[in-house]
Amino acid sequence: MMIIYLDRVHTSSQTSMNHTIPTLDSRLVKSADGCMIYAEATGIPQNPHVVLIHGMTFCGALFDNICSLPQILEKLYIVRYDLRGHGRSGKPETAESHTSGLYADDFMAVTSEFDLQNPILAGWSFGGQVAIDLAANISPLPIAGVFYINSTSIGSVSGRPIMREIMTLEANVATSAQALTLMRKVCFGAPGVPPLSFYEDCFMAGIQVMQPYDARRVAMRRYKNPVPYLTALKEGKVKVFVCYGAADQMLDGTILSKEMQETARYVDIKAIEGGSHVVFMQYPEIVANNLIAFVQGFTTHK
Repeated sequence: MMIIYLDRVHTSSQTSMNHTIPTLDSRLVKSADGCMIYAEATGIPQNPHVVLIHGMTFCGALFDNICSLPQILEKLYIVRYDLRGHGRSGKPETAESHTSGLYADDFMAVTSEFDLQNPILAGWSFGGQVAIDLAANISPLPIAGVFYINSTSIGSVSGRPIMREIMTLEANVATSAQALTLMRKVCFGAPGVPPLSFYEDCFMAGIQVMQPYDARRVAMRRYKNPVPYLTALKEGKVKVFVCYGAADQMLDGTILSKEMQETARYVDIKAIEGGSHVVFMQYPEIVANNLIAFVQGFTTHK
């Protein structure tokens, strides 16, 4: 594989990045409290709609590779946005600016701006938790299903032991940079996968540095009421697909899988052998094909 990076061309490992995205439609969307949310769309609007949400400390740029795949561009209309406090979106630093209701408002503002109808929420890591915000604050639930990508669990602890070390370092602003460095190492690490190149690591670190420490701190600690979402799962109001890398060093994907099997009426699971926490970068075509199959499984698309 090849990676094009700031006019430099490098050979890359399986977690390659391609920053040339065709037919990109990018916009700044104003949320309910005035916070500006950066969003961008790829694909054909007449195709089934997907909202793709990134994880903590990163942004939607990590999805460049998967969003540029021919099968994704041909079969889906994907809108991805940077969560508040991340990337190119506004970065409020108070707890009052990171409530569950505002995260739901951000989602709704983006879907309204791009005229999305009954979309699938595809959430990587922390991004999957937005489904909880929606169920707790928006009725009826504005999504048809949830496609989890190495996502955090809801009622159980899915973080592997190294997560405690990361969170301990992150708790102190003086050691926060160490926490971010370790997070990158763990996110992109898996047995048999070469580490990030210097240029790739600089790109990832740059995204993280854009986020103020206080914005990250309050985003991590925001309260979410999971009861309405769990109820919706039990009642079959939302279908679920759990896709995870079996070699994820940050989260144990079997925990969320078990939760969904015990709770959701409709659930499918795909474990990708050798997959890291960023399995969508490592094996983009496998993740893309599973996402497309999940979306196409819905017989109605308004």
